[in-house]
Amino acid sequence: MRKVFPTGGRKMEHINWSQVVYNQSERKLVLINQNLSLIPQSVINVYCNKLSYLDVSSNRINDLSFLRLMPCLETLILDNNAITDDVLLNFNSDGNSLETVKILSINNNKLENLTLILLILASEFPNLEHLSLLGNPACPDGLSPNKSSSDSYDSYKRQVSHSFRHLKFLDSCEIQRHFNGSVTQRRAEILKFSPKILFAKLKGTNEVKYTPLPSNKRNPGDHCGSYSLTLYKYIGRNSEGNRFILNNDL
Repeated sequence: MRKVFPTGGRKMEHINWSQVVYNQSERKLVLINQNLSLIPQSVINVYCNKLSYLDVSSNRINDLSFLRLMPCLETLILDNNAITDDVLLNFNSDGNSLETVKILSINNNKLENLTLILLILASEFPNLEHLSLLGNPACPDGLSPNKSSSDSYDSYKRQVSHSFRHLKFLDSCEIQRHFNGSVTQRRAEILKFSPKILFAKLKGTNEVKYTPLPSNKRNPGDHCGSYSLTLYKYIGRNSEGNRFILNNDL
């Protein structure tokens, strides 16, 4: 890595170039702690076609339009900025999706509407494999030991994973593959175990080894039952069921 400084007489206002790090072999630019609300044109002019990795953490970024000018970007770190739902809405109405981005981190921003966030991010970054949204009002962290927090994070994780079919990691958690897949695929898996299919598989495996009624017939007088009046009166004081059990029955 090397420090980069302005060249060619360009006016590089608002940038502390001594703190900018650019790794040419990795096509990586680190532009943190610059107090920037947007990326200056000077940076875009120099690096727009060179970057696969951009880290602009710990600034005041509230305009993402510069991303449209970086066609090769694969990793984008936007942690600790001023990105709101409105910032995403404005960005969403401004151009084609960024299909090259695989890793996106927007931790500790001001995102509040999870449904809106997922709709926009899924539209703008359709091929995401790793997404981190920790520290936003809309997103639970799953760190609390109580069950309600755990259930809330599981629901959130499921909702996010269904929005991105290529997603492998959310925050620091691996996405289980059974969360992904289309509704049709999930329905097909359920149909594998439908009663009709199971019955078809089991049919013929168990032969019936009994007949519903005996083959022989009894004479009318040949019976074992009898009717008579009981000589004992139960008055309900104690449990007296054992009175009717004989030794031969034990």
